[in-house]
Amino acid sequence: MPFEKTYTVTSTRFPEKVYASADEFWADCEPEVSNAALANAAFKADGRILETSSTLNADGLSLTYVKTYFDEESYNEHLADHAAAITENLTVCNFTEI
Repeated sequence: MPFEKTYTVTSTRFPEKVYASADEFWADCEPEVSNAALANAAFKADGRILETSSTLNADGLSLTYVKTYFDEESYNEHLADHAAAITENLTVCNFTEI
């Protein structure tokens, strides 16, 4: 059964910047988010992540980020297998689960 996680993501690097798009937001988080993006791609390729989406919120300061896993076990595997990439991500972004 699919397992979904939803977060509000804010930038710690540029907390006051108003973004025009989700792509612009993620570009400002490079290179720290690269390893997490590669981990997501690998899990997508083998079917353990079904979908990810990033939507810029109306304030332009944050995103709503949704990641749908194949199941809760896939989520737990992702956390365990890619802890370093996730930690690196957190150096430039705050993820608040909603």
